[in-house]
Amino acid sequence: MRTVVSEIPIAWATSEEAQQRRERVLDLLERLEQADPLDRLDAAEEFAKEKDVLPELLDAASFWYRDVLVWQETQSEEQLINLDRKDRIAQLAAALPAAVISARIDAVEEAKDALSRNVHPRLLLETLFLRLTPPPAPTPR
Repeated sequence: MRTVVSEIPIAWATSEEAQQRRERVLDLLERLEQADPLDRLDAAEEFAKEKDVLPELLDAASFWYRDVLVWQETQSEEQLINLDRKDRIAQLAAALPAAVISARIDAVEEAKDALSRNVHPRLLLETLFLRLTPPPAPTPR
């Protein structure tokens, strides 16, 4: 697994096409922070059409949430993969509890597992995007 983890960021640095896909995925993950359920389902439909790059999409999501958790724990940019989005990573790290970030990482890992078992791409993404919902705002008493 170690080689797979290091190959994706290298592809982002050496391939313009891979870099553009990464940008789309990270933009999507940021949009999902504010998206309603219908927007999440629409995004799943859009991204499911590119099933050949689905493993890369899931890897990018893993690295994104990993960076948020790493920043939350260390505030060290030396360990970030998505250094160009450090400010947004820091914002999410401050806004989300560690348990929520961990749950999102688990959701992405479960989606990777489902992909390896040939789950329909759209269903896989719908489930994942709905699981990546921000925690509800506290209600006033």
